[in-house]
Amino acid sequence: MKRRQFLILATLAACKTSSSSDDPAASRASVPWTPDRLVTSADLAKELAGPQAQRPRVVHVGPERLFKNAHVPGAIHAGEAGDAEGLEAFARWLAPVPRDVDLVVYCGCCPYKNCPNIRPAYSKAVATGFTHVRVLDLPTTLKADWTEHGLPTESG
Repeated sequence: MKRRQFLILATLAACKTSSSSDDPAASRASVPWTPDRLVTSADLAKELAGPQAQRPRVVHVGPERLFKNAHVPGAIHAGEAGDAEGLEAFARWLAPVPRDVDLVVYCGCCPYKNCPNIRPAYSKAVATGFTHVRVLDLPTTLKADWTEHGLPTESG
């Protein structure tokens, strides 16, 4: 098996086992955002195609190797928020950002109901005073919910 395929499969397995419950109702109950804080892939792609001054800041909070392989155009990687070191890196990235900025966080490594990264990142942004934080709605993965819909990606 190729190394990249192995790394992707290992990441997906880690995300799957990080969930304490496979019960969808329990997963929804643990989500710290409300439905109006989700942005669909299609809607975010439209926003990113709009005028520069109106584009949200998009930040990736998942595994860096997945970000390097493919990410939402213009996104930055700010640490893997599911571990203490990554969450601290995310907090350092947030520190100079104006609290009223339109911020979209995403991971995309696995279904966000199981994702170990998205909840800590969203919660950290809200706890540090950000007033407009959204989550990119990736119910499956970035590949399935963004790339396979023909939306643009960047790599590196």
